[in-house]
Amino acid sequence: MTTASGNTERDVPDRVKPLPSPRAAGYRGDMTSTGDRPPLISTDRLHDCLRVIGVNLPPGDPMPRSIALGMLLFMVESAVHHDSDRLDHEQVRAGYLSGILSALQDLPEKDRTDASGGVWVALLRERAHRSALDLRTTEAPLPPDVYSLGPLAPMLLDAVSEVLRGTLESPQDPEDMPEALRTSLRVLRKQLQEARQHVEDGRKTLKKLGVEP
Repeated sequence: MTTASGNTERDVPDRVKPLPSPRAAGYRGDMTSTGDRPPLISTDRLHDCLRVIGVNLPPGDPMPRSIALGMLLFMVESAVHHDSDRLDHEQVRAGYLSGILSALQDLPEKDRTDASGGVWVALLRERAHRSALDLRTTEAPLPPDVYSLGPLAPMLLDAVSEVLRGTLESPQDPEDMPEALRTSLRVLRKQLQEARQHVEDGRKTLKKLGVEP
């Protein structure tokens, strides 16, 4: 198999460390691990990646790992956003999933297929969780009498994150399924009630302005 960079399949293990399944790696709902996991990309390699795509970094160790990851994430997401009107999303997703399978290539084929679905859900949940956190952290405060749809976005993203968490951590024993489902539904009910209340607050605001919601 040839990667997008032109590397053959045997070149990939030197660049991408194999990922275990989320359950085997100890992934939890907060996206942490119960065990020590080495980073998939070293800090030095992150700096190299940024330099390769055109970021002007000074030599040596110019920034902590977390900042380098954030900058690399911005560059990749910006590239996708910039080309969003001319990209085939099916192909983008196919490339993303191919990356997951490449990272899991040292696993037996059956385990690789099973683990890829878990990694896919875990990454989507992380994306939703991080987006909700970013929106809350960067949202500008508003006066009490001003209504905004803004707070609704992280509320709904929290609900999406909980649905994906429940999918990711679905019990293997059928007898444990009802309790796990009940826990997820209770969390979702509270989150969606908060979102619905915010929508109703918006409707009340429109009525005060003489606008029929």
